[in-house]
Amino acid sequence: MYPPDTYNVATSLDARWGDDPGRQEGWETVADLATHLSVTAVVVGMGASAYLGAGMVSPREALLLWAAGTLGGVLPDLDADHSKAVRAIFGAAGMLAGALVMVAVAGRVSIVEMWVAFGVIYGTVTWPLRRVFAGRTRHRGALHSLVAGLFCAVFTVVLAFRVAGAPAAFSWLFGVALLLGFIVHLVLDEVSSVDLVYVRVKASFGSAFKLLDREAPGASALLAICSVVGLFVLAPRPGSIDDLFFNGHAPGLLVARFWPRSWGGP
Repeated sequence: MYPPDTYNVATSLDARWGDDPGRQEGWETVADLATHLSVTAVVVGMGASAYLGAGMVSPREALLLWAAGTLGGVLPDLDADHSKAVRAIFGAAGMLAGALVMVAVAGRVSIVEMWVAFGVIYGTVTWPLRRVFAGRTRHRGALHSLVAGLFCAVFTVVLAFRVAGAPAAFSWLFGVALLLGFIVHLVLDEVSSVDLVYVRVKASFGSAFKLLDREAPGASALLAICSVVGLFVLAPRPGSIDDLFFNGHAPGLLVARFWPRSWGGP
């Protein structure tokens, strides 16, 4: 490591960091898959458990929110160059999509047909769809943006409501949980680009947490258009703000049940 009195930030950025995606002297410049999974699981898990403790969701719904948020925490890396991470992400996405389809057709088709439907969806997501992403995306491109997070959230809401038959209020909460995990991922990527010890910043700082990708305006515009169509055409109409964020309950429940009774709680 460079001592503080001899380290030069500008020289480091030009001569040492550049576009090198690897590690520099023991410091990871990009949060890895394990970090994204663990941090997102903790953040979203705290939120899901709070809703469970307040009686806003059932135990099953809390687990689904936790799973959706954790998946959202790795979705931006669909454009990653690391094959193991991408396979893991698409594998999880394929499992979730296949499970939602099985829930949607359960009781209307035979068990064998349910299994076949799961296999088709899982195979489609994990093989041809993954190959398309690998060939047409670049890391920290359009998928590393807030507009991409909005698209994924809206798609999740529509999938939960239209395919899985979930109630409108929970479908919105399901999408919000995924969006929260998505945003946590972007924040982690930006934090990993800053070293507070020697006050150095990687050249890629600012490329993760952004509204849209200026280098790929067409892709960002397509994501935005699809999000708008999904919001106003396919997604269910929320009755109120409580439906969007609190599963149809009053937000005061969270406050009322947050603290122990000895601290002034209920």
